[in-house]
Amino acid sequence: MRLGTNPYNLLPPATKALIASFVGCYVLSYIFGPLLNVYFGLVPFLALGKLWLWQPFTYMFLHGSFIHLLFNGFALWMFGNILENLWGTPKFVRFYIVCGLGAALAHVLLKPYSMTPVIGASGAIYGLLAAFAVEFPEAVVYVYFLFPVKARTMAIALCAIEFLASFNTGSHIANLAHLGGLLTGLLYLKLPLWFGRALRPAAEPGLDELLDKVRMHGAGSLSAREREIMDGYSRRMRN
Repeated sequence: MRLGTNPYNLLPPATKALIASFVGCYVLSYIFGPLLNVYFGLVPFLALGKLWLWQPFTYMFLHGSFIHLLFNGFALWMFGNILENLWGTPKFVRFYIVCGLGAALAHVLLKPYSMTPVIGASGAIYGLLAAFAVEFPEAVVYVYFLFPVKARTMAIALCAIEFLASFNTGSHIANLAHLGGLLTGLLYLKLPLWFGRALRPAAEPGLDELLDKVRMHGAGSLSAREREIMDGYSRRMRN
């Protein structure tokens, strides 16, 4: 990265747009106040009983505090950047939305009569954490910038924490929605359904195989798809 380059400008398009939407909606929350959360947050009784079907989509763009916005924005910047570059923008956007909807569905089904608005991208973000753990299970993530944890271990620990926290009836955090987003992400990647097909072809070669092919037969021997894979690796290395 060149000196003076704005890191935001280096983000892939969907990750950049999502972060911008978080900030924009946070500003709107100051203009319209709590009414915004009632209409565009996720209120299970209204979404299910009154068929306010836009709420499972719109709730994931709202945040209740600057800290809430900061943590979700940071996680999106860290994991969304990598996954969007790995998968490409259309597949990344589809995955993100499905995880957010999965989180909403879990919350609505478990608390169908609740009139309390749920807001935040955390359900979709937990899906991204699950995807990162699937794609890079041995990668080391520094929790709170201090504690090194492997991505797979982090995903398992988060599942356990969210499940146990869901028994705290006095909590104002939608733990089951977080867990729903994380599990939706795992199902998306693992189940052989139409939305669960591998985000990359099953027989897709790895970097070492491609480099061996180039060394033995030259760059001209690569197929269009193999060149695309090599370009993806190169972009991730530059970032």
